[in-house]
Amino acid sequence: MTTFVCAVDVGTRSARAAFFDPQGRMTAREVEPIDVHVGLNAQGEYRADDIWAAVCRAVRKARASAGIPARDVAALAFDATCSLVLMDADGQGLAFGGEERDTYAWFDRRATAEAEACKAIGGDTIRRLSGVMSPEMQLPKLLWLRSHHPDLWARLGHALDLPDWLTYRATGVIAPSVSALGTKWPWSPGGGWDLGLLEGLGCADLPKKLDLPQSGQSVGSVAGPLGENAARALGLTAGIPVGTGLIDGYAGALGCRALARGGDALTLIAGTSASILALRPEACGTEGLWGPFEGVPLASVSSHEGGITNAGALLDHVLAHWPAIEGAHVGHPRVLAEIETHLDRRGDAFAADLHVLPDFNGSRGPVGDPRWRGVVHGLRLESSLAALAALYWRTAVALALTLAEAVERFSEAGLGADTLAATGGLMRSDLIAQLIADVTGKRVLLPVEVDAVLLGTAFSASIAAGWSEDVEGAATMMAPAARVIEPQAKRHAAFDQDRAIYRKMLAHRAEITGMLG
Repeated sequence: MTTFVCAVDVGTRSARAAFFDPQGRMTAREVEPIDVHVGLNAQGEYRADDIWAAVCRAVRKARASAGIPARDVAALAFDATCSLVLMDADGQGLAFGGEERDTYAWFDRRATAEAEACKAIGGDTIRRLSGVMSPEMQLPKLLWLRSHHPDLWARLGHALDLPDWLTYRATGVIAPSVSALGTKWPWSPGGGWDLGLLEGLGCADLPKKLDLPQSGQSVGSVAGPLGENAARALGLTAGIPVGTGLIDGYAGALGCRALARGGDALTLIAGTSASILALRPEACGTEGLWGPFEGVPLASVSSHEGGITNAGALLDHVLAHWPAIEGAHVGHPRVLAEIETHLDRRGDAFAADLHVLPDFNGSRGPVGDPRWRGVVHGLRLESSLAALAALYWRTAVALALTLAEAVERFSEAGLGADTLAATGGLMRSDLIAQLIADVTGKRVLLPVEVDAVLLGTAFSASIAAGWSEDVEGAATMMAPAARVIEPQAKRHAAFDQDRAIYRKMLAHRAEITGMLG
């Protein structure tokens, strides 16, 4: 009898579930949408119960599609965005938004002033974030709640990153992960809580208030057994082990590391946002990047991170706000086909006078500045399919240029590599994957017939199931096949002018941002 493990990945707008066998073969990946409320000033909110319902639907559909009996599922694990679920002391959702929304979306950036207050205090946490606290982090979001809703702050009893909340919902056990604590909170495996920062902000009691531990659960540990109510909702068997959860980017990093067979490749997770990560035995100082985060996601490595807050989300935005063509909005496949047609006809001349800065909601890296906004130079009064293809393509070029800047920072820090092991929704387009290879000058490894983010989460479930002793063993046993996209030297050189204009526009925007205060 073949046994399987279930892996669940919760992104910005959907929950994905799949089953894996001990050889890493993925079966029946299913996707369920999640409602997210997006407000003004980059605010984002969910109802945690809606997320859980989508997870349950995805798991049930995936198991039914695969024809796997519940008794053959040996373990379960979750990864998710670093969205933040608020609860009262009894574990019930604490609604701070309309319609009982109790969860900050990871991309919510309302806490810009609170992030600046953290930056002003400085210390170890701020150094790990290259001198800038991002409003995407959990501490500024909690400080915003304290300042704007003191009544809710008084009732707040727990705040969990979404993967840890999913584990809690499945097991009834609060078991915060090193993956979340070590990257999204003022905490490190070696030093514990950054009390200097917390005391400076007047919240030294925050870990006690939120019942957060002094140490986190590492990947490969078991958070607890699947509870009966959760098992019924998921269509699985009560009592199976639930592995410790992961932030989605780090689940992807583990899957990509297996893809690269443990080599020194940088990993690229390119979906709604895009993150480049380096997992190395030694910690390095990385100006302009996040890290080092020691022991995340593995005890034996330090991680370093750079990326873009809006990647696939920006291309979605371009499509969503373009006028309807022939009575309907154009989807990604059609506009990508249109781009290929124009590139075949015109080559590098296609839309060469159109230039974009893609940081529409502030910058994460390699220069972190929440005040930055997007810039488009060269728009014309056109609304044709060709004009849409031009804007979409040049936005994709801008995303690739931003990733190339992050790759260069890794090289400057001694963390460079010739290869990007990549996964995520953007990488399903060979056109975009080739663009990234050409602009960065790096060969790109892509997984064959497997979702590398779900695969990384399956490692946690497989260890919980007893298939292997640790992540390295799971990665060796379940490593996927890879295909390679090579950079084209001629195409890399063709983007030299774009690189120069991009950097000139960055400097100009920084000057204007400073003038605006």
